[in-house]
Amino acid sequence: MDSFALNKLIPQMFEEMRSNLGKGPDDSNNHPNSQNSVITTQSLLRELEVLDKIIPMVENVENSLKLSIPQHLDRIHEICKSTNSMLDSWIDIQSQAGYINRLMKSPAYLKHASTLSTKDGTTSEELLAAEVRENESLKEQLKQEQEKEVSRKNAQVPARQDPLKGPQTNSRVSKPGNSRIPRSKFTRPNIPNVTERLTRPTASSTRKMFR
Repeated sequence: MDSFALNKLIPQMFEEMRSNLGKGPDDSNNHPNSQNSVITTQSLLRELEVLDKIIPMVENVENSLKLSIPQHLDRIHEICKSTNSMLDSWIDIQSQAGYINRLMKSPAYLKHASTLSTKDGTTSEELLAAEVRENESLKEQLKQEQEKEVSRKNAQVPARQDPLKGPQTNSRVSKPGNSRIPRSKFTRPNIPNVTERLTRPTASSTRKMFR
């Protein structure tokens, strides 16, 4: 649908709404729907009035932008940059003020400031080295305490033993009496040797086999 058809259709719609608005509630043909149509038409008319007020404002803004030259836009851009710079500077000032406040509440910083104010020849490097040595000593003490705690826990835990296995010893368990009995007593003298049993068959046994 093109713009010409829309421009023709919109007045017809508003004309129909105005005609519906003019109908009374005692209309015999469309009595149930007449009240709803009147309410809807009234709300649309109020929206139309609001739009009629907004449209001139938008047109004025558009005309102002058309009449503005690039110099005006550049000036607006510079003003925005200056405002952003001021805001950034204010944020930096607030952050520095917060940092200074934290320093003034730090006991270490106050001690350092009081030491420098006495003018006893102590430099910042020496104070920093002293702080580092103190931190290292504290870390060493903490490490020693942890090692003592671990050794104490290991001493309290008993050694585990397998319930299925008894205590093992390196000595071999030998049967009683075997070490004193010589090996020669276990041999039977009545059993012939293999060479004595493998004898050559006699002629009579050979004849019995071939009968």
